[in-house]
Amino acid sequence: MKHSTLRTLGFLAMVLWNGGCVSGPRPIVWEQLPFPKDSDWPGSKGAPAAVAQDELILQAQEVRTTEEHSVPLVIQCAAYPDLTNAPHSWLLIKFVPVGQPLDTEPDRLTTLAIGNRHAPPSGDKDVMFIERREGGRARKLWGEQEFTAKPDRVYHLKAEISPDKIRITIDGQTFEAPGVTVGYPKFYVQLQGWQPPNRWHVQDFSIH
Repeated sequence: MKHSTLRTLGFLAMVLWNGGCVSGPRPIVWEQLPFPKDSDWPGSKGAPAAVAQDELILQAQEVRTTEEHSVPLVIQCAAYPDLTNAPHSWLLIKFVPVGQPLDTEPDRLTTLAIGNRHAPPSGDKDVMFIERREGGRARKLWGEQEFTAKPDRVYHLKAEISPDKIRITIDGQTFEAPGVTVGYPKFYVQLQGWQPPNRWHVQDFSIH
């Protein structure tokens, strides 16, 4: 399956601008990724990511930055799903080390997951957690943290990633994961909205 770098529309629609950086605003150029060809997910494969008015719309198929990043860095955005009461509705912010494939599941990555676990036995609650996959096996680095979402269910996120900890502020509530970090010297930032057919809207996404 082919993938395409969103360069042609770069300065028209497909670039989101970073704000608040000392060096001034910088564009983020996103690369569209196909649904992983080695995935065993039996349901819908979603749709390619789209952008409209500085908004990423994500339905299972992911986007990845073309620029490499390293810590420390700060990620900020506002995000919400179409269906707030859908089961297992997650925004996945992934840190993928350089060298991982584009068309298959990475066998190494660290993921910050944020969403609503609207399913038994936990019921309806907004949570986040961090996990790492090595060699295809995932383990939680930071267990589920419950937070209170605002009535409009738009998550306002700020993730400050340091060499020795991650601090997350969401809807005015701050959490800290000491000793937890990305774990790779150079990496790409990759975004996914899960699970299809639900769509995630990600607005004003910035990395600085």
